Amino acid sequence: MKGKILDFSVAQGGGLILGSDGTRYLFNAEQWHGQSLPKVGQDVDFNIDDAHKAIDIYPDVYAVPAQSQSAVKLDEIGSKVNDSFNKFATDINNSLVKINSKETPSTFVDYAVQAVTKNFANFNGRARRKEYWGAMLIYIIVAVILSMLMNIAFWISEYLSYFFVLVASIFYLATIVPIIALTVRRLHDIDKSGWWYWISLVPLIGGIWLLILLCTEGTRGDNRFGADPKSLER
Repeated sequence: MKGKILDFSVAQGGGLILGSDGTRYLFNAEQWHGQSLPKVGQDVDFNIDDAHKAIDIYPDVYAVPAQSQSAVKLDEIGSKVNDSFNKFATDINNSLVKINSKETPSTFVDYAVQAVTKNFANFNGRARRKEYWGAMLIYIIVAVILSMLMNIAFWISEYLSYFFVLVASIFYLATIVPIIALTVRRLHDIDKSGWWYWISLVPLIGGIWLLILLCTEGTRGDNRFGADPKSLER
């Protein structure tokens, strides 16, 4: 049977094994056949006698060390992160191609990229709900990922954590103007002045009020701020 050493004491002349069946088995030191003393957490192979004790205990030479298992998991996580990053980079590149060729944005990534490039400080015109919330969703996802990377980096290396803090700071600073501009254009879409953005400064109800405005369907047809963005995308 396979198992794992839970406890061992030279003074007591034995220890305890957790079997693969979930049962704990006592064993005497003389039943150990390893070249060195058994260690807590060590994988073993053993038999059971009539007294329900572990006997003929040998180190499990085929067991994968805990460090190797961790390394495998880290490699798997790293591979998934790399695949996700490559896909995200491809989406951004495709969005840039669309913007340069003046194609109509069709994905949330398209809207997010357009907001920080073509419409970086564009406070004119209108932005439909799909454009606003699509771009905001991408920004939130990136912000969460950066936050997670910063937390992980703090556990790995002080210098690495400084690097991610710098990257996150650049991201937050670089998106302040585009987010405000995008919010102003979203307000324009419901025929509200961009100055309504500052209603968010009103304690308690300001943020809720602004959120309701941002979720409101835009004016159908042209309004004083421009043409209906839905008609322009058709």
